[in-house]
Amino acid sequence: MAKIPSEQKPGCFKKLFIGLGCGCLYPTLIFFFIIGISYFYLANAFSEITRPIDIPQFAAPDQETYWTLQEKRLERAEKEKGTVELTPSEANALLSFISLPPINGFCLQRLRFLPGENQGSLYIIGSGFFLRSLVFVLELKFKPQGPPEVMQIRINRFKVPACGLVHNLFVDYLKSIFSESRIPALSIIKDSATRMLISPEKILIPDILIRKGPDQ
Repeated sequence: MAKIPSEQKPGCFKKLFIGLGCGCLYPTLIFFFIIGISYFYLANAFSEITRPIDIPQFAAPDQETYWTLQEKRLERAEKEKGTVELTPSEANALLSFISLPPINGFCLQRLRFLPGENQGSLYIIGSGFFLRSLVFVLELKFKPQGPPEVMQIRINRFKVPACGLVHNLFVDYLKSIFSESRIPALSIIKDSATRMLISPEKILIPDILIRKGPDQ
């Protein structure tokens, strides 16, 4: 009775080829597929982030502004807790006291605030991630009482989505840079009893912010 030939087993070379196909070829195909999808969705975002923005003209503080701010700080130190009225240039002088060491790839150069009517834009100007100019812009809305609400976040020319994974990543990143442990004044601003009134000509803030300074 004739024997049925058994199925021939693959040789070493064939096994090696199959192993390389499963171990290298398929992951490589998946990698290029992910790169293609990422480029389709992220190319525009990357281009917008790497394009520097035109910094607006702020009410930049001068030496006289620092003197008037110092006078208000001394005046409020002798009065009861309340609010103090600042000009936009005095507000930017107050922000200039915030100096933070580089962290998480970002180096802060200066903070500037551009006020509007019950709203304003906070410019976080710095550099990082191989970009000489990396600017975060927080569009803020102010209520008669309570902390300001962040309406929109921009990174250079890129508008961060209002919700979702990308939004959460950028919010967490900004929180890691501007935490209450690094800037204790943030706990005052986040207080629900905080009163801040904003207009293009004047800025009303809790006087404790100028008594101690925003970095204390």
